[in-house]
Amino acid sequence: MSQFKDPELSAKVAATIKALRNKKNVSQEQMYIDTNLNISRIESPKNNISLGNLSKIAGYFEMKLSDFFKAVEKQTK
Repeated sequence: MSQFKDPELSAKVAATIKALRNKKNVSQEQMYIDTNLNISRIESPKNNISLGNLSKIAGYFEMKLSDFFKAVEKQTK
């Protein structure tokens, strides 16, 4: 079964993660140390991200997953 890819949504998710990380003044390396997630790969909109990883990222930023998705909806890329 092939994966569905939505490049626009992926770009918005990636931009949201980067914006939250920059707002918190956290490098990709530090976030990797804290979460064990390869943030540079996740911030590349070419990749799909699992809900589990999104949940982990939202928690890292002390957000509910629903609030994370609201931030994604506000992204313009």
